[in-house]
Parts: sequence; structure tokens; C-alpha cells
Amino acid sequence: MARAALRLAQAEAASETVPARGHNAAKRCAALIDGDGEPLLEVAQRYRESGRRVEFAVTSEDAAVLLARRGEVDRARRTFQQAMLVYAELGASWDIRRAESRLREFGIRRAGVSTGQPTVAGWHALVGDEIRVAELAALGRSNPEIAAELALSRRVVQAHVSRVMQKLGVDSRPDLMGKVSGHSGASGTGERSG
Repeated sequence: MARAALRLAQAEAASETVPARGHNAAKRCAALIDGDGEPLLEVAQRYRESGRRVEFAVTSEDAAVLLARRGEVDRARRTFQQAMLVYAELGASWDIRRAESRLREFGIRRAGVSTGQPTVAGWHALVGDEIRVAELAALGRSNPEIAAELALSRRVVQAHVSRVMQKLGVDSRPDLMGKVSGHSGASGTGERSG
């Protein structure tokens, strides 16, 4: 399955005129197959520079595991903590638990990362893609539809939807629709309120 994913990513990379998503995915797949954390750190840095926080965190998590397996525990710990900070910012408690379980065997634990509710809440707390994701979810679009429209991965959209719901204090999509409908056009230059 990993090799099939690598072939697909390489095909996408071949069609890119400038190395982008396909190139990063191919490099990530190859590094995971080879068990080499170094290329993963490079890909994670590219994700960080392009603002793709979820991809940065997941790739950093994978790199931390590979570094720890190679005996570079201190480096793995630092890389793991970077991933944990992003997961905490996103309120991605499931990802935190998964990452912790993967690194536990190496004695690597989370240090001072809170997974509680975001400290800033309300419509004004939404940032970047969260606003557009909130608007599309409020229109009744599914996560796969949102992912396709915004050229994001489904996992990223899922993280954004969870974070949006936390920030807006809602527990369901219908509640989200009601909350967002009062902020139509808020992603433009309109004023936002909480």
C-alpha cells in the first residue's frame, strides 16, 4: 500500500511545474518506506513554511518516531514536541494520544502541552482556512467536498472543522450552520463579532 501511495505521489509530482504538494508527498512516502527521518524533517519544514500546520505536525510526528528508532532520542523529543504544540493549538486530542502512544516506547512524553478548549473563542477567533471551512460546512458541504473545493486534505479539513466547532462552542453541524449564518460574508472585509 505504501509503495502504491508513493507511485501516485510521484505521478502527481511529475505533473508539477514547481515542486509542491505532489513532490512533498512523494518525498514523505519514500522516507517512510526507507525508514529515514532526515527527509521527513525537510518535508516538515516545507509544510511549516507554507502554513500547512496539520501536515507539518503529522510529518514531524513520523520523523520523531524514525529518529527515536535510530537512537536519536533528544532530537526525536524536540521534533515530537513541535508536533504536539500544533496538535494542541488545533485541539486535536486524538492525534496527541496517537503520537504519545507511538513515542512512549522510547521514553518520550509530552511536556506542558494543553489539550483543553482554545483560550480564544467566537467567530473572531477563526483564522485562515478555518473561516472558509466554517462557511462551507455551514452550507452543508461534507468534509470531502470542502477538501476538494479548497485543495486541502480531508484530514486537514477534519481538523479545521473540529477546531471551528470548539471555537464557536457548538457540538453539531446544524448548530454550526446556525452560528455561521449570522456571519455571512465574514471572510471578506466585513466586521466579525463573537
